[in-house]
Amino acid sequence: MNGSLRYTHRYFRTWYGGFGTPLTVFFRGAGFPKWARREASDSFCFPQAHHGSIRMEGNKIRLPKIGWVSMRYHRKCKGQIKQVTVRKQTEGYFVCILVEQEHSPIPSSENQTVGIDLGIARLATLSSGEWYENPRVYYRFKEEVKRLQRKLSRQVQGSNSRQKTKKRLNRLYGRMRRVRQDYLHKVSTRIV
Repeated sequence: MNGSLRYTHRYFRTWYGGFGTPLTVFFRGAGFPKWARREASDSFCFPQAHHGSIRMEGNKIRLPKIGWVSMRYHRKCKGQIKQVTVRKQTEGYFVCILVEQEHSPIPSSENQTVGIDLGIARLATLSSGEWYENPRVYYRFKEEVKRLQRKLSRQVQGSNSRQKTKKRLNRLYGRMRRVRQDYLHKVSTRIV
């Protein structure tokens, strides 16, 4: 069963038969499942990857009912593919691959214990005295975000120009998210 259909089935089961009669569930605040907006369905999932239904060869991945799709990946998948989620973002489509592989324990190192204090002015201060600056990504992009938000608020809802501005704003938020993630990955790698 497709992931979206499975989630819908679970929501209805919870609403109708999970916690009593539909009337008691409704008055407890669960309510009837809401209709999904068109913009909300930005991903779909292939939960059962069995008998080679999902496989990778070179720079292509085979998805059930879609076929072979070209892709760029940042690292090879080691192990057996269990689930694939395709997600649409402003930059394009992304594939998240869940694999099952042998667990290899991380070698332990003695006398290298460090305490980490997370803060606001500084992102992290280590017990060794070393500290990492908070990147304050929003302040770097603040003026452009303000300008695009003002432009978006003035435009007519449903117009093509509003859609274009919304896309540009989402692209900017995506860039801010990636800058944050990149910085956090670099800091955590340096600490480890």
